[in-house]
Parts: sequence; structure tokens; C-alpha cells
Amino acid sequence: MTSFFGLSTGLQLQPQQQQQQQQTAAAAPQDLPIHSRNYLASLQSRLQRVEQLLQDETPAALGFSYDLDSSSSSSSSSTGLTRAQQQNLQLEQKVQQLAAATPQQGQELLSRWQRAAHRNPDRQAGVVVPVVGLQGLAARISGAAEMTEAILQAAAATARDTEALAAKHNQMNAALGRIKKRHAVLGHSLIRAVGLVEGLAVSRGVCERNPRCEAANEQLLAQIQEEFQWADWQQRIDGLRVWLSSLQQQKPEACSSSSSSSSEEQQPAVAPALLRLLTVQAETVQQLLQSLANTEAAVSRLQASALAARSRAK
Repeated sequence: MTSFFGLSTGLQLQPQQQQQQQQTAAAAPQDLPIHSRNYLASLQSRLQRVEQLLQDETPAALGFSYDLDSSSSSSSSSTGLTRAQQQNLQLEQKVQQLAAATPQQGQELLSRWQRAAHRNPDRQAGVVVPVVGLQGLAARISGAAEMTEAILQAAAATARDTEALAAKHNQMNAALGRIKKRHAVLGHSLIRAVGLVEGLAVSRGVCERNPRCEAANEQLLAQIQEEFQWADWQQRIDGLRVWLSSLQQQKPEACSSSSSSSSEEQQPAVAPALLRLLTVQAETVQQLLQSLANTEAAVSRLQASALAARSRAK
């Protein structure tokens, strides 16, 4: 009996099984029908095979699974194969040697190996490993469960991180939306300001080059000149200057007469002149105030007309 992967090949078990079946058939009650005795013999042989599988003593208990070798991402410089491919090649050579030595059982193992190699999910990093018996299968299942639990925990952590990133992304999108709205408002304000500046510049240039605007300005100036009679004011100013000069001449005479004893006789002659002077001064001040009011009104009308002309030019 040869050994392979730590278990017995069981190539010599087939004659033993035949002998045991013959002994079992002989030990069966002879009074039973032939079909009953054959049925009991088949049940006993099945029980024996199950016991052998549980004891991991036959090649029937051998299966194949897969391990991922993360270090096999790049090929070797000498052979051009990854480490996982080299391990698979060595295992295939062992299976082929067993198939050549024991064709009956070895061919079954070789066919299993070929199916496992064909189903390898990753030919570069997937290592085909033998699984011996139910205990080995249970160990593989336990390891797979642990790996699945670790993957689930990593997936849950990734989901939490993804939710946090999504919330942050939503916040950034909201902030970006507010910034875009603010940018649009500022852009519109800038466009309006530029339009106003350009309109003001154009209106000024048009008003300067437009004969109508010049004619309107000249008309306003003519109206102001008509309302503000400069010639009349010039005459009034000249009259005031004459009165002032006469007052200056009369002041020394009034002072000398007041010092003399005969001042009481001259006071009735000076009083009418002073009264007339004060009256003229009061009238002059009143006319000046009225003229200033008229001038302010004319200036206000001029400003209003200028604003109206500017708005029409826009």
C-alpha cells in the first residue's frame, strides 16, 4: 500500500473488500432469499466505504480546493511562472506519477485534479490544494467562515466610510451650490454696474456731441439770464455805491456839527437823508434775497433738466 498526501492509496483494499463481501455473503443466513442476501451485502459494503472515508484511508476521501497566493502577482524571472503556478505544476506531477503507478485509482485522482485545475478562478495566483477527508473539509469550511466574517466586517466598515463620504459629498455640493448662486448674483451685479458705467459714458459723449443737447443747454442758460436781469442789478449796485460815497461825505460834517453848540439846529436837515438811505438799503436787501431765491429755483430746474436729458440718452 503506497502513501499519497498523507493517506493510504487503498489500491490493495479492493481485493480485501471482495473477500469481506464474500465472507459477509457466506455469513448471511442461508434461509433468506437471494435478493435479500445481496441487499445486505451491498449495505455492508457501503458502510465499510463510509468508515474508510471517515478514517481518511482511501483516495476517495481526497478532494481539491483553492488558496490565493497574494505574492504571485508577478512571474518569476527564471521560469516565467508565478509561485502559485509552480506549486500547481509540482502537484500535477505527483498526481501523474500516481496515475502511472496505479492506473485504476490514479486515473480517478488525475481526473479530479484536472477538473479542479480547470475550475481554478485565478490561474496566476490560485493554488490548488488537496483536502483530505471530512476533517480537512470541515477545517476548510471553518477557515472560509472566518474569512467570510472578516470580509463582512470590512464591508460594513467600508459601507460606514462610504456613508460618511456621501454625507460629506452632499455638504460640499450644498456649499458649492450656494457659492454658485452667490457667484451668479455677483456676476449680474457686475454686469449691471458695467452697463451703468458704459451708459453714463455713452450718454455724456452723446450729450457732448449732440447738437440738440447743446441747444437745450443754451436755451436753459438764456432762460436763466432772462430771469436774472444783470443790467438792473448793475444799476442798483451803482446806486448803492453813490449812496455809500454820499454817506462817507456826510459823516464828517455830522460829527463836526454835533460837537458844536449849534448841532441841534442842523439835526432836522440830516434826518431825512438818513431815512431815505435806510429805506433804499432795506429795499436793496429785499431785492437781493428775492434774486437769490429766483437763482436757486433756476439752478434746480437746470439740474432737473440735465437729469432728464441724461435718462433719455440712456
